Amino acid sequence: MKEILQKMIDSKESEVLEFKVSFGKAVIETICAFANHKGGTILIGVDDSGKIIGSKYGQETLQSWTNQIKQNTQPSIIPHIEKVTFKNKDIVIIRVHEFPVKPVACRDRYFKRVSNSNHRLNLTEITNLHLQSLQLSWDSYVDNNSTIHDLDEDKINLFLKRINESGRLQVEKAWQTVLKKLGYLNQDRPTHAAMLLLGREIPPYGITFQKREINSLFYLIM
Repeated sequence: MKEILQKMIDSKESEVLEFKVSFGKAVIETICAFANHKGGTILIGVDDSGKIIGSKYGQETLQSWTNQIKQNTQPSIIPHIEKVTFKNKDIVIIRVHEFPVKPVACRDRYFKRVSNSNHRLNLTEITNLHLQSLQLSWDSYVDNNSTIHDLDEDKINLFLKRINESGRLQVEKAWQTVLKKLGYLNQDRPTHAAMLLLGREIPPYGITFQKREINSLFYLIM
């Protein structure tokens, strides 16, 4: 443990490591920033330069910190908190894992770790982070203005042919089943991606796809 701590302190602050002299609001913000990124570690009792300040931390203090973190984060985060003695001084290690469904808020504000600092997210960034955490995007949503009858049969056949030639998937005979497995059909309705790739009409925004381009599009979307 001592060798690991020394390496962490020597490595300086980063996107996964933060030093704090004491516990406070900034620590909770960093916890949220780590949870919304790749996770990370906070060392309490170490200043920005890596100098070990230390302090006296009792079990009641650590429990109080845990409660404060839980009460001031939404969804609630309960990080791993551990007190260690290093070079005759007590420091506290707070470990935070990446949260699976983002973003996590700190007092109704959202942060993400960028380099060695916390970046406050704007509304667009909050929305995008949430969609990314759910592995969703605009093209995965159903196109409410279309039905499966708006898909081009020739494009579908060419698309399935390219799948077979790639050897990536075992294509079944029913094209609806294949498109459902690939996420291009949802409740028998085509998604935006399906309409862009396989729609009868010219796609929106002036984008035109020729049948010879289906092959390259297939590899991009897959």
